[in-house]
Amino acid sequence: MRSHPRRGGAALEFALVLPILLVLVVGIIEYGWLFLQQSNVLSAVREGTRLGVTYATDDSPDPPTAAEASVQARLTSYGFDTSTATIDAVYEGASPEQMLRVTCSVPYQPLIGFRIAVPENLTGSMTMLLEVQD
Repeated sequence: MRSHPRRGGAALEFALVLPILLVLVVGIIEYGWLFLQQSNVLSAVREGTRLGVTYATDDSPDPPTAAEASVQARLTSYGFDTSTATIDAVYEGASPEQMLRVTCSVPYQPLIGFRIAVPENLTGSMTMLLEVQD
């Protein structure tokens, strides 16, 4: 009589469960990367907008151009390819409630290549009221 009639059962179960666990781990890593990159885009847009609303409207470069340049510089520092990014800064409203709206769209580059239910582009938009210029 054999003392271990189920030899190898654990290895078989592990082999059946391993692909599912790997897909879950890869998905978690990919979504973590997606959320980090989305946070970076929003941070760049927020900082660019903040810079733009603190510029005097008669400064050179004008506030929208300065905001766009700031967003592009921050995206580059985060490792994005800004040659394919769309960055737009426009005034909205009229004085004294004039606002600056900055929008950005950057193609998403997956970390692992696990492209299941992820967006094609990462987008961010921010609107801030222009500061009073004395």
